[in-house]
Amino acid sequence: MITVTRNDRKVEGTDFEFADGTRYIITAASTQPEAARKAAAAGPDTNIFAVRPYWSMAAKEWIAADAEFWKVLPPAVGKKTPQ
Repeated sequence: MITVTRNDRKVEGTDFEFADGTRYIITAASTQPEAARKAAAAGPDTNIFAVRPYWSMAAKEWIAADAEFWKVLPPAVGKKTPQ
């Protein structure tokens, strides 16, 4: 999930603050219910996004770290997109 805010309140996650005071806070969750709980705690400036393995070209290290999640990932090496 990603929270975009100028508020100073503490929000769980990795915080990137820009010169104009805008903060982008990225927080991971393993399930949709967990994401919903964290989003509710973070506030109304929060949106939940899903990682779709079949839309991704994950690094080998990511795949090795959670092979079950990434097993639906089709091999992309050497594939060309039809024109």
